[in-house]
Amino acid sequence: MNQADKDIKYWVSCWAKAAPRLKSLRYLEIRNTDTAKGIEILNDAFESAMLSAPPRKTSGLVEQQRYFKRMAK
Repeated sequence: MNQADKDIKYWVSCWAKAAPRLKSLRYLEIRNTDTAKGIEILNDAFESAMLSAPPRKTSGLVEQQRYFKRMAK
């Protein structure tokens, strides 16, 4: 095994050990988030986006389904 493989193995091990703690931190942050405050903070950015990028006539879903159908053949 070369050094690059050892390094990769080391980092995979580190992330695997950190995963449970990161997951618990993520859930804690989600539980403690004030959704109403977040919406209030982002409202101006949302309004600005709506003014500068009007809604599209299509979501692209029809084209996506056409692509999936073609790929399934």
